[in-house]
Amino acid sequence: MNYYWFIGIDLGKTSFDVSILSKDEQEIAHGQFKNTEEGMVAMIAWLASHEVDTTQTLFCAENMGKYTSILALYAVEHRLNLSLACPLDIKHSAGLTRGKNDRIDALRIAQYAQRKYRALKLYTLPETTLVKLRNWLNLRNIHIKNKVALENQLATFESDVVVDDEIVNYSNDAIAESKRKIAELEKKIELVIEENTSVKQNYSLLKSVIGIGMINAVLLLCTTDNFTRFETPRQYASYCGVAPFEHSSGTSVRGKTRTSRIANMEVKTHLTNAAVSAMSADPQLRQYCQRKLTEGKHKASIINAVRFKLIARCFAVVRRQTPFVKLVA
Repeated sequence: MNYYWFIGIDLGKTSFDVSILSKDEQEIAHGQFKNTEEGMVAMIAWLASHEVDTTQTLFCAENMGKYTSILALYAVEHRLNLSLACPLDIKHSAGLTRGKNDRIDALRIAQYAQRKYRALKLYTLPETTLVKLRNWLNLRNIHIKNKVALENQLATFESDVVVDDEIVNYSNDAIAESKRKIAELEKKIELVIEENTSVKQNYSLLKSVIGIGMINAVLLLCTTDNFTRFETPRQYASYCGVAPFEHSSGTSVRGKTRTSRIANMEVKTHLTNAAVSAMSADPQLRQYCQRKLTEGKHKASIINAVRFKLIARCFAVVRRQTPFVKLVA
């Protein structure tokens, strides 16, 4: 679709700045509005006052997590063409820049949209099942952290010079309650998975991969939008900080190939646990690790390679819609 206007939106916690850019790259106007539904209505009225036809307009904003919720819902409800872009992509596309404020940022986002509109994907609401899974998983994470904190504190109580049996017993009861809640939440997650045929099928396929358990499978489903968000395993590996990048230039610069620090660390951490489990349970991966150790590879490098192999296997079973087949060593 060809657009006549490009709207850059710089979102903040309480307000957002808007820049109108014409297709011939002329800045028409700048405005600021509250990050509320009323603010969205005011923005549309303001755009109309500048004779902007929203049906021929591309709205673009940085994907800023919870700050984007109101804009995203409003765009879907009113059929606005909205793209939520990666902040790092926008930053890199701007090249060398001087100065920064909300008005400049809004204009740069609009300019990014004008340059990249053919490649940008329009925002759509995620599946309800995936939203539910993400929320239940977040709640489980809170109880996991609470359980670990209680266990650490219990170890402190038990190592005191004078051990208070009452507080030790109370702590044990609290830990048991946390474990009960975690088990309950995991059952809730499984029930939500049963609601959606496609999610249920892909979840089953993912769990067939050695090393991939319930949490990794759910995380993969949520972060890939049920494997519709990323086209290749390499793209997903880059997203979660597993794909290594070369650092070299000409003949004089030869830095180490390493992974990026910009990553979804939650996914990366759980994939590490999956990799360690897979290296123990899968004869093929166990032989691979032993061979790499013999070659002098660092253990962290080997674990990262296994993480990527697991990602590739997960994408493969979903694409083929067939379970993973364990090879006999």
